[in-house]
Amino acid sequence: MRRGSLSGSFGGLSAPQVVPDGFRSTGRKIFAISKAACRCRFPGALYESILLDLSEKPKQRYAYSPLYAIHTPDVPLQGAVTVSIDASELPAELRSKALLATVGRDGGRSAAGGAWKEGRVTTETRSFERITLRWTRSLRGLRRSSRAATTSRLAKNAVV
Repeated sequence: MRRGSLSGSFGGLSAPQVVPDGFRSTGRKIFAISKAACRCRFPGALYESILLDLSEKPKQRYAYSPLYAIHTPDVPLQGAVTVSIDASELPAELRSKALLATVGRDGGRSAAGGAWKEGRVTTETRSFERITLRWTRSLRGLRRSSRAATTSRLAKNAVV
């Protein structure tokens, strides 16, 4: 049996070339990508080279940053990815309460952890996710005047 391949055009028609968007990753090598205020560092976390996607979605009312979709959740990772989001405009009284949160396709949210350092909130994750900057709900420990000012500031920054 003979095998061959077809190429070129047939009857004057040619197949369109589709070039996907994304960042060509380097498999098990260390590399980093960023988009707007989000940075991801991959210290050998991928099993193989892929066309990696990092997209920005609008800010949600419960968040302090846009929602960043880091690739797709169905692609496994062999190690942790470091994710950080710029939090330089976060009020000083919320810095100790800042964290990164994952957002599921159904809108469910859960804490991914993280800590504020040098104007960014950083955490590690072992899966591709949709992630955003939040703060813990508790404002206990703040002086009453700071609590009122913080609540007012958060209401002004919220997107409804």
